[in-house]
Amino acid sequence: MQSKRKTQGILFIVVVLVAAVGYEGLKSGILFAHKPLSIQQAFPQAPALPLNPPNMPDQQTSQNASASNTSAADTTPKQIVVDVAGAVKHPGVYHLALNARNIDALKAAGGPTSQANTDAINLAAPAQDGSQLYFPTRAQYPTGGAEPIAQQDAAPDTAMAASPVTATSISKRASRHAHSSSRSNKLHSPSQGVINLNTASAADLERVPDVGPSMAERIIAFRTQNHGFQSLDDLKQVRGVGPKKFAKMAPFFTVH
Repeated sequence: MQSKRKTQGILFIVVVLVAAVGYEGLKSGILFAHKPLSIQQAFPQAPALPLNPPNMPDQQTSQNASASNTSAADTTPKQIVVDVAGAVKHPGVYHLALNARNIDALKAAGGPTSQANTDAINLAAPAQDGSQLYFPTRAQYPTGGAEPIAQQDAAPDTAMAASPVTATSISKRASRHAHSSSRSNKLHSPSQGVINLNTASAADLERVPDVGPSMAERIIAFRTQNHGFQSLDDLKQVRGVGPKKFAKMAPFFTVH
């Protein structure tokens, strides 16, 4: 009897174990049969990633190119700078538009003075950036005739450009004109006329015998420094005017 009971107890234990194993297997099967959770469902706080992230290198390259184009546009000069000098009402350095002409530079400087010889300048020529535009007086340059427009040595289809007019170029042209005029208009007798020391230009002074360009400059310099000549005797104070030279020059001069 005891042997029979022992056998029954063992069988009972085996049945219990088998039942327990079967239950766990059934439970696992039911769990695996469900659809797995998504990342968002499993981690609701995680940020959603874009399916197609932007091409960051290309975007940065585009931004750099745009910034470069903007920078290049900002450095493009929008004006030119011209020094307007000579017989103008307000000499100075002026900023003009890129397509400005010499006439625009003259207007910026307040226009010409009453002594200006604007015929010596080609007012229709383009104003040159970084140049000096010099307007002479009639005394400096009595005639007109600006230097002709010269073609640049660039490509054949390059537009014509005016050579800049400077004080040096005007002075050289005026000097050549004065020398030729003084040689042809030299006075040989006071009956031909006399020259006023206080108003005469260099060209007028050079018409007098024994007066050349250097002497004319010294006479004008003395006149400027001493506020004019008070009498003909003041001419003796000019450097280079000795008694003999004064005797030759004096009959052709007057002071008033």
